[in-house]
Amino acid sequence: MSIFCFDLDGTIFDSLDGIYESLNHSLVKNSFSKVKKKLLSTLIGPPLESYLEKLLSINLDKEKKLSILNDFRLHHDSLGYKSYKIYPNVKKVLYQIKNCSNNKVFAVTNKPYKISKKALIYFGIYNFFDDIFTADGNTDNCQKWSKNIIRNKSNYLSFLDANYEGIKFYTGDTQSDYIATLENSFKFIYAKYGYGKSFILNKDSVVLESFNEFKKYI
Repeated sequence: MSIFCFDLDGTIFDSLDGIYESLNHSLVKNSFSKVKKKLLSTLIGPPLESYLEKLLSINLDKEKKLSILNDFRLHHDSLGYKSYKIYPNVKKVLYQIKNCSNNKVFAVTNKPYKISKKALIYFGIYNFFDDIFTADGNTDNCQKWSKNIIRNKSNYLSFLDANYEGIKFYTGDTQSDYIATLENSFKFIYAKYGYGKSFILNKDSVVLESFNEFKKYI
């Protein structure tokens, strides 16, 4: 048995169009000009709140920032996510993983739980995942999580490391995804086709130019 964990945005989903659509809807609603997709594409990856002000080149007061984020989330979670694209061959490869040697598959992501699950269902791949681990702390099947442990990618991978035997892989597209593997036995698979900028990897990591290349690790 092997354990396969995946980031979502930039790894399973190309979510740029959905985020772009919902963000511009929110900006117009809050009396801001629309942003260009090319500029958004250089910043996408981390949560929107972490780069919103940089994207707009202004400092926002707390109330205005919350209004933009709330309107973004309302649109994105009802309509915007439907404009995502699933990377080529994702469904085929996940099917092969799940039907080989009792493998386990988990999503480990910074996306909120509800929209992660909603998007996986919408694109027909939810049933390939044994659980979804998200920064906001909701999962389908995880045992009660200690209040003393922060819910983040690194701690989730360590939790899985301690509870499952076998070879373990985490696939993501950013340096933060890579860092999450450094204190456990997960081997990092770098989704180079995603949103992350190039960075130095250790010799045990591997690089994917496309999701289809993942087949060689099954």
